Amino acid sequence: MITTVAQARTALATRRYSLANVNWAVLARDLAAVTILILLPIVTFWALWAVNPDDRVIFTGDVLVGAFPTRVYVHRLLTSGQIPLWNPYQLGGMPLLADAQVAVYYLPNLLLDSIYWSRDIPYEAFE
Repeated sequence: MITTVAQARTALATRRYSLANVNWAVLARDLAAVTILILLPIVTFWALWAVNPDDRVIFTGDVLVGAFPTRVYVHRLLTSGQIPLWNPYQLGGMPLLADAQVAVYYLPNLLLDSIYWSRDIPYEAFE
């Protein structure tokens, strides 16, 4: 029986590890869990690796139909040197600068505008 810390260290140091001492059922279960955790994001976000660029859309609905076109319009206004005050193309006209969802002067949006200054923002960058 081990009674001191020194005896425990000696016992651990002298113990031999080999493949015969491995519990293969536990190892297989752990490897299956790790494999599932690795594959889950790949399966969930499969569209990021799609061959066809049109299939690389993760978020659809309001983001694709409303927010993205508005963001592209604001980007085009900023790159042409205009202040984005009004959007005449949505809902019969709506304010852009005062709309919190558009977030014209939000720092990540301004960084995105500066990165894609000479061209339109791609949808993948907007997501």
